[in-house]
Amino acid sequence: RLVALLNVSESGMVKKIEEIMERAHRLEKETEKLKAGSLAGEADDMIAMAESASGIAIISRHFKGIQIEDMRTLSDAIRAKKPGSVVLLGSDSEGKALLLFAATQDAVKKGIDCGALVRDAAKMVGGGGGGRKDMAQAGGSDAGKLAEALAGAATRAREMIGK
Repeated sequence: RLVALLNVSESGMVKKIEEIMERAHRLEKETEKLKAGSLAGEADDMIAMAESASGIAIISRHFKGIQIEDMRTLSDAIRAKKPGSVVLLGSDSEGKALLLFAATQDAVKKGIDCGALVRDAAKMVGGGGGGRKDMAQAGGSDAGKLAEALAGAATRAREMIGK
């Protein structure tokens, strides 16, 4: 059956499978490069639309279908480009809520605690999570409450900075 599916002789099957696997690997790398370029452009747009509180940029965005690894990459790019920032990202991934909050050291020094922010936001989306003052993540079962959770986290971040 594989011989017919791959359109090769039995002796050529291993070579054909290796070629297919190599091509799949190349395509995955190309996709990652394209995604990284797209996320870098997204980072610039998000920085441009950031609000400011006591000199700290509060950058928040709700996505659909973005995985936690991609949000981490995006938050790293934003923090590298924008010192003094807190990044609040949420994604609806197949009906589940994913949250990733990250902050620069300047923001942490001004009072930001991503671990506390994400724990509160996670409760709103029916889940849990935690982390450090500079980075935390969570998941939950109610992606419908992501916008509300991100708005609440932004408000709480402003309060933390204001203290």
